[in-house]
Amino acid sequence: MIINRTAKDFFEKASSGQSSARPRPAIKMLDRWEIENMIRERAYKLFEQRGYIHGFDLDDWLKAEKIVTKV
Repeated sequence: MIINRTAKDFFEKASSGQSSARPRPAIKMLDRWEIENMIRERAYKLFEQRGYIHGFDLDDWLKAEKIVTKV
């Protein structure tokens, strides 16, 4: 029976640690507030690395956004 074979395959994969679902990137599982907070923290670290020199906030934000979202 097809259903029993499919269920058997599923349980065999589950017990062996394999999954039929493709792994999704972790960033997709976060809500937008969490992502924005990660970007904000990374942008501040870039600001720190520059020696707290002002005037590059947009550059820091865009660079942090690329780093966090891996675009």
